[in-house]
Amino acid sequence: MKDIVFDMIEEVKQQMETPAKVFTQKPQTGEGKSGSKRIVKEGNQVYLYYKVDNEWYKTELEKA
Repeated sequence: MKDIVFDMIEEVKQQMETPAKVFTQKPQTGEGKSGSKRIVKEGNQVYLYYKVDNEWYKTELEKA
């Protein structure tokens, strides 16, 4: 029963999430705060940027 309720809660959370905005320029150092994240499309590549200790880090995303 707990699993069913948990799954239902997770589904509602996903439905309520704001769609992610995709940017075309990487974030500047002064933008965001630690914990911020941003999706950036650079040419044909897509990256997920995370701000950690006031610095931006990126990881490349691939199609699923």
